[in-house]
Amino acid sequence: MVKMHEEKSKKLSLRVSFIAIVILILCLAWAFFEPFLLTKNEFVYHHEDIPKSFENFRIVFVSDIHFGKINGERRLEKLVDEINEYSPDVVILGGDYVDGDFSKAYKFFEIIEGLKAEREIYAVFGNHENENEEEFFADMFAEKGIVFLDNENESIEIGKERIFFCGTRDEISGDADISSALEGVKDEDFTVFISHNPKTLDRMPLEQAEITDFALAGHFHGGQITLFGLLAISPDLDILPLVGFEKGINSVDGMDMLVSNGAGQVYVPMRFFARREMHIIDLSS
Repeated sequence: MVKMHEEKSKKLSLRVSFIAIVILILCLAWAFFEPFLLTKNEFVYHHEDIPKSFENFRIVFVSDIHFGKINGERRLEKLVDEINEYSPDVVILGGDYVDGDFSKAYKFFEIIEGLKAEREIYAVFGNHENENEEEFFADMFAEKGIVFLDNENESIEIGKERIFFCGTRDEISGDADISSALEGVKDEDFTVFISHNPKTLDRMPLEQAEITDFALAGHFHGGQITLFGLLAISPDLDILPLVGFEKGINSVDGMDMLVSNGAGQVYVPMRFFARREMHIIDLSS
């Protein structure tokens, strides 16, 4: 009897081990496959401060491209084509553009020059730009006709109505200046605020959050490799429960905030339950 029981236990153990190995292999296979998928989040954003002239005004937002060895030329060219297919009025680039060898930045700008927007293309710095060649990136944005929002804002006007686009430097740099980015903006103005790191928005004082209507951020990659979308380690090596500021749309102090998973990967060519994404936002009053 004892021998039979041991044999059954051994068989059960082998079965459990086999199933565990199969599950692990499937998870790894999916993690390598998921980066080839891009979710295109299309939605209408309603707000009472949006002027009538800006009805159906289209914004495409993409963050964390991380162009380099992991996210190469073909993927970036395809991303540019996919953005252009939506005929945006404004394209917003949310930081972290190039990884590793920054000689690749020339190729990045060569490809990104193909972006088309009816009105403007806006960009902010991410932590990778703050760590490497800030002046180079600022100069290249200007050369390619991309408006770099460096703790400042710019308005777009249609007739006598306008909306504001505000941007800060990255939180990690220590140079993110919310007050400068919002200078001249009034509470009744519709305002889109762009910050690479959502922690900048998290520390925004109440009176500034009330001025800001819609905020866009990235940085966390939705965790990139998560515990089935529930828990992850952020690029800052923080353990994140994937709720609140880490992904999706949240409302804080009257300000709506969208945190994107981003369009690229860092460190490893893998994602797990944190699919790449871009956002297509149509404004409506």
